[in-house]
Amino acid sequence: MKPMKRLCYLLAILCSMTFISCQQAIKEMVKPEASGGPYEVYFVMPDDLRGSALNDTLLAIYEYPMECTPHGDEYFKVHYLSPEHFKKRVINIVGNVVLIDIDPGNASEPFVTIERDKYSKTQVIVKMHGKSMEDLAAYLPQMQEGLRRIFVNAELKRRIAVYEEDSNHRQGDRLMELQNVSMLIPESVHVPGVGAKDKNFFWVTDNGTRTSSRSKVP
Repeated sequence: MKPMKRLCYLLAILCSMTFISCQQAIKEMVKPEASGGPYEVYFVMPDDLRGSALNDTLLAIYEYPMECTPHGDEYFKVHYLSPEHFKKRVINIVGNVVLIDIDPGNASEPFVTIERDKYSKTQVIVKMHGKSMEDLAAYLPQMQEGLRRIFVNAELKRRIAVYEEDSNHRQGDRLMELQNVSMLIPESVHVPGVGAKDKNFFWVTDNGTRTSSRSKVP
């Protein structure tokens, strides 16, 4: 009887693990795509923090002017959500989230954690922990470039995924063959060949019909 009981016990564990794995897979399949516009970031904080030094620090980080833009456009457009509002399922799927966690009982130094794909696909939640808003406001400026880069990289990955879905892999392979250049080619674009006189140029056309242009290999 003991070997039979052991076998039944192992089978029960295996079935439980399979069930849990299936449940997790189903959750991932039904998880929505992240919402919000490109380069938008949502600050999740109590309303009384919006006029604080911590809020000013966050705005200085995420509304910092982009380099090499003609008008000094900021990196991100900032929106605010209260913690209660963020708990709503339709709201918490936004893509770029900064979540403030002030805990006076926290004895450690301020720190930052990152959570990905929690409520939606490609979502990035940056949690900022500290025992006071003054501590966080003093701590965050030293890592401002890294904090911006987290969301910039997330935006790049989202854009690449969109372009890959609508890319013409056959024409991309042809461009690699002609010029040794890796590039995502839209489905509607055709690469007929390289320049007749200057091999550093290649031609691209809209389905090989009405419009055409040429691009120089960098």
